[in-house]
Amino acid sequence: YKVGGNLVYKPIEALTFKVYFVEQDSKKMIGEAPNTTIVDNPSVKNLALFAGYDFNNKFRIGAEYNAMYDAK
Repeated sequence: YKVGGNLVYKPIEALTFKVYFVEQDSKKMIGEAPNTTIVDNPSVKNLALFAGYDFNNKFRIGAEYNAMYDAK
């Protein structure tokens, strides 16, 4: 399975905040064919946070933070 979504918030026209999240199941294969075993791993999670400002459509600046959990 894979599930996710994002929220965008603009308190004023020039300022944007965004939160993005995705969670996806993860499987691990152990051994070689024909003796392969599939094992469930913790689901992989991605999180992104963004903030940006638009200066009268002439200049834009932004910052983003990304994190991944339970992945190797």
